[in-house]
Amino acid sequence: MVNVERTAKKWRARWNDGKGAPSDVQSLWKRFLALGQNTVLGSVSDNRQLSLILVELCAIADETCFSLGIPASTPDEADKFYFHAAELLINDEYGATLCENIHPSKARVLPKMHTPQTGLTFRSFSLHLALYLGNEMRPEWHTVPSSQYKHKLNLLLIPWPFVVDQRWFRRVRGEIRLPPKYGFFEYVPEAGTDRVDVMTKTLINRARARYSHIDGVLFPELALTEEQYVQVRDVVLSRSAFLIAGVGEAATKTSPARTNRVHFDLPLANVFHVVKLQQAKHHRWRLDKAQVDRYGLKDLKTKSFFWEHIKIEDRCLHFVTPRPWLTIAVLICEDLARPDPVGDLVRAVGPNLVVSPLLDGPQLSSRWSSRYAAGLSDDPGSSVLTLTSVGMVNLSCPKGKKDPAYRVVALWRDGGGGETKEIRLPRLRHGIVLKINVKERTEYTADGRNDHGATGYPVLEGFDFI
Repeated sequence: MVNVERTAKKWRARWNDGKGAPSDVQSLWKRFLALGQNTVLGSVSDNRQLSLILVELCAIADETCFSLGIPASTPDEADKFYFHAAELLINDEYGATLCENIHPSKARVLPKMHTPQTGLTFRSFSLHLALYLGNEMRPEWHTVPSSQYKHKLNLLLIPWPFVVDQRWFRRVRGEIRLPPKYGFFEYVPEAGTDRVDVMTKTLINRARARYSHIDGVLFPELALTEEQYVQVRDVVLSRSAFLIAGVGEAATKTSPARTNRVHFDLPLANVFHVVKLQQAKHHRWRLDKAQVDRYGLKDLKTKSFFWEHIKIEDRCLHFVTPRPWLTIAVLICEDLARPDPVGDLVRAVGPNLVVSPLLDGPQLSSRWSSRYAAGLSDDPGSSVLTLTSVGMVNLSCPKGKKDPAYRVVALWRDGGGGETKEIRLPRLRHGIVLKINVKERTEYTADGRNDHGATGYPVLEGFDFI
């Protein structure tokens, strides 16, 4: 066998110089062609020698593609090969892929952040490259270098709104006819007298005074109207922080259903440039009788189930990489719980941090969100943060302040099977600052290679209240 890492470095250097593959790679390819003549694809695994050549070629290609898709840590990483890969990942027509000769509808190759350290699948054989065979989900990749605080991440969580009225859940007709036991509902928050942008400005200024910097501000699912979002966005971006916010837009004549999206906005070094991303919710919420009773939704007591009446848009998942150790993916509520079709893509890439804005009750370690967070923590190894609103938690806590679940608005799960932490917002406080650090660990492939401790695991050092 060849020295995989040495051959990979040679291959990348030769590509940068406009030359072909090194002799070791050419020799392996010739042997593969000779041994593989007249071999049916389904019987390749029966030929041990042929299989070993393929594993070796895969390992060399994987090592050649180190550092793709993430901000370069050193000038040596930002070579011609790195910038060519960056151009491939920016594909407005088909979405991100590193493949030049395979159509994305057949297969995509993407950068990879985590190699699963439990079980054994084809995902166990690579450190830097992810294979995604689905075509229902369109991945988008965004490398947005930010912040000089390389090993710290301070996030401000604002669990708005602080009051949710049962009347905001309204029964609607919908565009299609459903069986008698099903209906549709809309969640339509009414504008109050409180200015969420003013509150956001106050909270972020207080947090910055205490911690010197805030890297990102997060709101729950459907926390803001479009008008509120624009006001909050200006406040957050002007303070050099990114914004993840659930936004609902009203129905229109051409689109009878409301939209349920997350906006992910990131400031660039130049104050006049911003990356603005939108991602729609992929699955509708289905309310059952138990939930209707728990939330006291009188308008929805007439049927067994009610489907959320939202527009189902093209399925897209954004991967945002602001630092070498941090790639973020956002899953809106049900998208965390419904692995089809997003689950295979998330497990393939293994983002370091999965953020899930919710319109849900208390974030207890015994509930569904914790269960699915634990799954992603174990495989591929992602850290997971869920966030809901104070209003929704209080709506589901009939005992009020005496309820053990009262004001438990967020949940954190460390990656790699780490600890789960419930986060309760005290009364008279309106924001939570998460203090996140990174632990760099060594991950191993099934063929025995390792990343020399380069994989980042976001861990929660602590949290404070504003």
